[in-house]
Amino acid sequence: MLQGMRTVPAVTVMLMSLASFSAQAFCFEAAGVKYGISPRLLEAIARGESHLDPHAINFNRDKKGRVKSTDYGLMQINSAHIPELMAMGVIHSTDDLYRPCLNVQTGAWILARHFQVCGITWNCLGS
Repeated sequence: MLQGMRTVPAVTVMLMSLASFSAQAFCFEAAGVKYGISPRLLEAIARGESHLDPHAINFNRDKKGRVKSTDYGLMQINSAHIPELMAMGVIHSTDDLYRPCLNVQTGAWILARHFQVCGITWNCLGS
């Protein structure tokens, strides 16, 4: 009986993980269509930046260890963008950047603007 009870939560967690990944896949597709960027590229960026963890947070430090900026969510949106995102009404707090689809849309928007400046090239992507 106990073994059967353990199986139900494990199956539930697995199904929830699949649903979450499916929702994230939709987010990459929708953002890619909206901003003209390959959804596979957007997903690859998120995979490299956050390992697809929507709650990822990273602190960027200077040589003395002081925090200079913070990156949030799947696409690791840098805190330098927060004032503009708030002014535009895209977010109301940094907690909004933990919403997967909003984070992917925001990352795609930032990347699309960057591509307008330096072109759609590997050098631009890495800068």
